[in-house]
This record gives sequence, structure tokens and C-alpha cells, in this order.
Amino acid sequence: MIPWLGEQNPDLPTCGFTINSSPGLLFQFSDPSVFNVGFQTCINRNFDTVLAVFEDSDCDGDLECLDGADDRGNCGLGTVINITGACSTQYFLYVTGFGSAGGDFQLDAYCNIE
Repeated sequence: MIPWLGEQNPDLPTCGFTINSSPGLLFQFSDPSVFNVGFQTCINRNFDTVLAVFEDSDCDGDLECLDGADDRGNCGLGTVINITGACSTQYFLYVTGFGSAGGDFQLDAYCNIE
């Protein structure tokens, strides 16, 4: 399970476009090994979702955008995002809506450990 940090509208850097114009949820994850991980909001959502993944590779609290996406993947207004993670790095996933969109969503995660 990926823990929800309880932050709505955290102060995040941009990921090629504005990602926090609508309230969202911030999740944190890490792994002790190199891994490929993907997230998607393709099913059971009732709004246009945006996903962004950030890393804090040196544990100083300054987040850097790895990838941000809106409507990526073949799932309409849902979004798919994939990253390759490094050992002992903290990652943060932000789920929000496009513009002022908001509502219910199902976040699916999948990974392949290398």
C-alpha cells in the first residue's frame, strides 16, 4: 500500500505544466532495489485526472519532477505514468484534476523489480 501523506495542494514544482490548480492527493513511496513502477487512473474515476511523480534523491526536501502527464495512455481522461526508480530514493506521486476538476478516482499501481 502506498501511504497518503494527507497533503492537499502541496507546494510542488511544475512538471512541464501546472499540476496543482485543483486539490489533489500526495502519496510517498520508495524501494530498497531498482524498480519499474507504473500508476494509472483509467478506471473508476469521474473526472479528468493528472498524475505527476517527483523524487527527493538527496533527502533534502527539495522535490524534482520526474514526469507529469494528463490524458496519457489509452484511457480517455484517465492518465498512465511509468518511471524507473533507484535504490533508497524517496518518491512522491501527486494525483489531481485538470484545471479545477475533482472527484473520485481509483489509483492502480504495478511494478517489476529488477
